[in-house]
Amino acid sequence: MNTPSISAALVSGKQETNLAGLATINFDFSLVKVEPPLEYRGLGACLSKDRREVAENGLQHVTARKLGALFRSALPEVVYLVKAYGARVSEIAESPTSNSGSKRDNGAFADFVGADGTSIWAAATSGRDAILAHLLACMLARMWSHQEATSIWHELVEARRKILQTEASDPVALAASQATLTRAQLADWDASARSWLQVADAAKFRSQKQLMLIIQEFGLVVNTKKNLYDSVLDAWAQALGVVNRLVQGIPQNVQSGAILLGLASWHLYPNILALGSSSNQVVEQKDSLLPDGGLLTLGVKSASPTLPEGIFWSLPLAYLRYYGNAVTITKAVSDNHGYGSMKDLALIALGCLFPDRAFEERTFLTVARLVSLLESQFVKLQAVKQEGSTRPCPDWLQFLSQAANELLSARKDDAKTMLKRVSFGSRRCERFLSRSSVSSYPFSVLWQTEIYFQLLGTVELKIEFLRKIASRLVGKGSDQQMIIAYRSSPGDPLSLATAFPIASEAAAKEETNPATREEAQHCRWLGGPPGHLPLMSEQFSVIDTSKALVSCPSALAWVGAPKPFTCNSKLGDEEDYKRYFTSPTRWSQHDGSFLPSAHSEDFMSLFLEVMERYVPLDTVEDDFAIVEELPGIAIFHPFLATLLQQHYIPVDTSQLCSLIDTGEVLDGKQLRSIQCLAIASAIYDQMPGARVNLDVTQHTIHTCRWVGSGRILPYRTWMSSEISRRKAFACITWFETGSIDLSPTDLAQAMALSIGNSLFIAAALLRDPSDDSAQATVTRVNGNIGKAGFAILIPPPDPLSKTVGHESFNVINHAPYDGNFQDSFEHTSMHLSLTDYSIPFATEHKSFRDVEAYFQEAVISVFDRSEWVADLDVLKSLASIKHYRTESKGSKHSSAECGLYNPFDEASTNLTSVDTWAELIDRPLGAAVVRARGNWVGRLAAACLSVQRNHETLVLPSTVSCWTWPAKSNELFDYILSAVQTKKPITFIM
Repeated sequence: MNTPSISAALVSGKQETNLAGLATINFDFSLVKVEPPLEYRGLGACLSKDRREVAENGLQHVTARKLGALFRSALPEVVYLVKAYGARVSEIAESPTSNSGSKRDNGAFADFVGADGTSIWAAATSGRDAILAHLLACMLARMWSHQEATSIWHELVEARRKILQTEASDPVALAASQATLTRAQLADWDASARSWLQVADAAKFRSQKQLMLIIQEFGLVVNTKKNLYDSVLDAWAQALGVVNRLVQGIPQNVQSGAILLGLASWHLYPNILALGSSSNQVVEQKDSLLPDGGLLTLGVKSASPTLPEGIFWSLPLAYLRYYGNAVTITKAVSDNHGYGSMKDLALIALGCLFPDRAFEERTFLTVARLVSLLESQFVKLQAVKQEGSTRPCPDWLQFLSQAANELLSARKDDAKTMLKRVSFGSRRCERFLSRSSVSSYPFSVLWQTEIYFQLLGTVELKIEFLRKIASRLVGKGSDQQMIIAYRSSPGDPLSLATAFPIASEAAAKEETNPATREEAQHCRWLGGPPGHLPLMSEQFSVIDTSKALVSCPSALAWVGAPKPFTCNSKLGDEEDYKRYFTSPTRWSQHDGSFLPSAHSEDFMSLFLEVMERYVPLDTVEDDFAIVEELPGIAIFHPFLATLLQQHYIPVDTSQLCSLIDTGEVLDGKQLRSIQCLAIASAIYDQMPGARVNLDVTQHTIHTCRWVGSGRILPYRTWMSSEISRRKAFACITWFETGSIDLSPTDLAQAMALSIGNSLFIAAALLRDPSDDSAQATVTRVNGNIGKAGFAILIPPPDPLSKTVGHESFNVINHAPYDGNFQDSFEHTSMHLSLTDYSIPFATEHKSFRDVEAYFQEAVISVFDRSEWVADLDVLKSLASIKHYRTESKGSKHSSAECGLYNPFDEASTNLTSVDTWAELIDRPLGAAVVRARGNWVGRLAAACLSVQRNHETLVLPSTVSCWTWPAKSNELFDYILSAVQTKKPITFIM
């Protein structure tokens, strides 16, 4: 039935032709359905039974019908767009990324898993006008937050109703203006479209990314209309018309952001010629749904530096809050609409470590190399099995190094995008890692001479290190000289060493005879009697350390100089990283003669005990431009990344790892913050596809309630406690919402979270009850419960179960167990349903009209075919002290041994078989065995129901397929036999 015939059917009956009479008719929009267009049927086939029911007969269908009727006369005819969009959504729904395993794998949540195309199917079964309403929902969801989009819908509908009540001549539209559309319905309409965008973005990842890159090069406004109704309707109609023509193959030249917003929201990708872009060439997107003739030409991008990147739109929102004037909000379309991955957050965290005033791309890349190399030292330590090689790399360093490695290995275009994240962290997110206004560079402690010299281990390595630095400071061909002052051990006299080899006296006289010319050598002046000389190729002499050997100009004095060099002790004004000595200077040689300097340049001291500040070294390739107050002793030039990478000096790996492991290389608050991020990253690693709300970067992470106030433990330790699941849920809550910070105790009853296109489910609900690892993890699947906002699913307090009356005696056998392993519960299924109990919560009051987060009561029910058996509180049952798990995971005996041993091959009246739900509910008095081999749903349901009915329960490992292995496991087998012999009332789950 098409739309005109529906309209005729609605107004037929009594001959009431005046519009006033028609306006009083209470149409039931849920009774009207149309045959969906052919292109949309692929989507319908992919929806779960429950989603199709809601779309065809539930509130979503009513909302779609009413919105279509309200706006049917205000929008252009876009037949080609409607067809193309149907083909696209069917393609996306059928893609592997849109689904999350088989229905059986998803247990009780199966009806809520998969792409949420509810609003699309509701629109497709409601007519062409409803499909256009869905397209607007996608546009608003792409640009605005859930609360903002719902407010826009609310104001748009109210404005449209007023217009129709005074101007409408269409009976259906007039009737729609009288119908009620609640804010909750509009919120659910937006939520479904918002969830769909996530599904479609993932399925069309490459094409969407390319389109977003083009969009972000332009600063285009959607429109500048001040009235919300006029602005939204204009953007909607304009996008519909232009994209419809593109689908027809008609080229379009536009300068409006509305068209790009439509394309980004509807996942249609025409070829684009972006005038004024970096390439200024046609970007071929090769979308099979758009002919080559449909070329979109974008006008010259705005040169105004005040305009944000991408598409932006300002609207006054009068329905956002309960109290106050309309709030004008400007939003821009950005990549992922304020969401990112944990990898994105790691890049932002790296940027947060840098003070904004000192951030430079070259500087950051050097530190990124340093982070990567520090992590590699732990790998090196374990590879060579040095002392302490069992020490793992700290979680926080692994977290940072993964981000650094990904950036360093990225392609140029990808690296450019990544560096934007880093820069954002440095500029805008100082609160995130508690960066103070006087924070120095990350890992700057490693640049302190006192620290780094400890890592070098021996005096000779330290001298070699300083010589390497000297070679970088002085250019080739220079005749400058530097002197290194050192002590072999504390308390020893001061000794000197040359930084560069110097020529002998003959060489100094420019001896040209090759036979008599000597090679340049390093020289040593030992403070005291000659001791062990590890470098025998060097010339050495003994000096009297009681005398001042050199003087230096007053403008460049040495602060804290060793005793022989004390002279004019004040900080110099220029080139503070070098200390000059007067010339000529005579150095004592091993033969008692003196060697004058072979040049007129001043000699320089390389060893510095105290540096009051760093200064720029612009002549060095990988230097830092730092002016920073630093306490203590510091190396004046931070070559650490280069030294580690090129193996200039062999640092003591074990000492380096020990230093890093203590966490002293970072500020205390920053370290704690990154430790928190490392834990969150480990949790998110278990949940592919999960997103992070980047609003978290505007809050302080280390003070979050989900973290707790104690010491941050490694992830494995942190997650190994009994409350690991609630900790994970609290962590996910904060990162998904960007602001809601709950204590793990607030989520003690939570069994799942629903937001956007994500269901975060306690893994124990989707696993065999013998799987111990499931309790410490949370699993994410595509899907949601079909309601707006952030929902925390909790079970009812007292789950019900079926009662077995006397009339059931004929189906209860309680036969003696014959020793066979079988599945008698193959028709068992579990299903989730929502009750009407829903209670909102808020961590702060913002006066918003929409509930941001709430606890939603949800019931997990067990069915045998279509017959209800019981409702379960699965997590409570699994945590019950009456529920036992065996330590071993199963047998390793040969197939030839399998089934050879059966202690129950003769009829045993002491162990009873349970092969039906009635037999479990009305269980025998003694020991019983529930036979559900290989059926994790049946085993989970039976175990929970048994515990719920206060029966002592033992779950055999899922891998046990015969009695041969339990017989070899004496402890378990003895326990089973003892229970059987003593007629202990225990239930074994097989």
